Amino acid sequence: MRADGGDIRKVDGLFHDDLLHGLITSERVLRFVRALVGEPPRLFRATALMKPAAVGSEKGQHQDSPYWPIAPMSLWSCWIPFDDATLDNGCLTVVPGSHRRGALPHVQTQDDFVVPAEHYDEAALVPVPMRRGSALFFHSLLLHGSAANTSGDPRRAVTMSYLGPGHRYTGTPPAPEYPPVTE
Repeated sequence: MRADGGDIRKVDGLFHDDLLHGLITSERVLRFVRALVGEPPRLFRATALMKPAAVGSEKGQHQDSPYWPIAPMSLWSCWIPFDDATLDNGCLTVVPGSHRRGALPHVQTQDDFVVPAEHYDEAALVPVPMRRGSALFFHSLLLHGSAANTSGDPRRAVTMSYLGPGHRYTGTPPAPEYPPVTE
């Protein structure tokens, strides 16, 4: 482990972090979440994602819902960069409208699960550069990924995923608690 924390790429379970709790439950975010998942919204997960300067690795094209034991596959995530997300430091890439295709096959790579390129048109990938503090809301079946960070700047972000009253846990019991989110 590096002393500067540069090898830490993901930190889960951030609901009880004071700073991020305020973001997760902010009215600016919840206004959109309520419209997307219904009332009352609950938090599925909150995760910090780090791509250190010059070494942050690629995240292959994937959908989130096939990883998650939740039905129906219709959660929504809010992705907020803490640094400008650029083409050089690994901004998100998406395939617009891909969530309408349902769950696509994923294959395991060295340390990841990705959708093989034969299941989507690589020419349809759209980079989504974003200013720090802006937000992207996306469906849990949207095909998305990110390039490696080849810049001298970090790319740090938080993703918060929400579910609504019609979602249910389908994994091995016992079911985890998904806390309601309120202001």
